[in-house]
Amino acid sequence: MNRFRPLIASALAVAMISPGGFAASHREAPITSLDHKADITDVFAFVSYDDANKVTLILDVDPLLEPSNGPNYFPFDPDILYAIRIDNNNDAIEDVVFEVRFQTEIRAPNLFTGFVGAGTGINAPANSPTGVAPGTQIVPPAITALDGPGSQGFSLRQTYTVTMVRGNTRTPLTNSNGGPFYAVPSNVGPRTMPNYNALAAQGSIPPTMVFARLRAPSTILFISMSEPPSIP
Repeated sequence: MNRFRPLIASALAVAMISPGGFAASHREAPITSLDHKADITDVFAFVSYDDANKVTLILDVDPLLEPSNGPNYFPFDPDILYAIRIDNNNDAIEDVVFEVRFQTEIRAPNLFTGFVGAGTGINAPANSPTGVAPGTQIVPPAITALDGPGSQGFSLRQTYTVTMVRGNTRTPLTNSNGGPFYAVPSNVGPRTMPNYNALAAQGSIPPTMVFARLRAPSTILFISMSEPPSIP
């Protein structure tokens, strides 16, 4: 039975002027530090750089991760309800909420790593051991897609849903191509993911853009709304 734990981030704009800047340590209270997947690293809200009619919301979770943590990288927790709560009128009550839930798919349960692949694939040699016929593909092709051909190297793959909540109205955000939202994996290197930028671009869904990526130093949720949530 799944136990959804609410993960809440209030997106509040605060202007501060100081003689110097200091980086956040991202260290937490003892109990919070035991639940990394529910630990909020940073929350950002700003007018989108590419379109002043949009607002961009970013939520980082699971802090203090390093690229060297591979080969199994930082998935979102399917038992957590990730939420960004937006207060438009300074009454400390959310007016718009974005709820994000993840689902994890293990496509190759006998594989110890989450991602594998090289070139056009690697086949068993002519002197392969008994039980493995020569020519049998033992390593899939390099990962070039989040789904379909080129995605065979995904052992661990995550999809997610995004729901916008205004009062009693719940509106699921849908993928413009009719498919699910796929979380973009960590960049595990050019041999397995030869064109990571092109792979990551497949996870950006217009016109209401949502994006989830697993990476160091923390996992990230990104939402850019073509209709600013500040509009009642």
